[in-house]
Amino acid sequence: MLNDRDSLPKDRRIAGVHCKPITEQGMIMLSWDKAEQQITTIGGRLENGESLKEALEREVMEEVGIYYRYI
Repeated sequence: MLNDRDSLPKDRRIAGVHCKPITEQGMIMLSWDKAEQQITTIGGRLENGESLKEALEREVMEEVGIYYRYI
């Protein structure tokens, strides 16, 4: 089982984040990767000074165009 992280590890750099948001109706959101021609998880690279939660929220907005609040 995967565990949630609230902070970045100090011993290594985290390059990116990925998630599978679940809607209030219990549906899992994924995105279509045009380059790879496949369905994939939502995610991408962390920007400087960005928290994991901020990165996940931004990536969901960028990739599927909806506001997602990480809880």
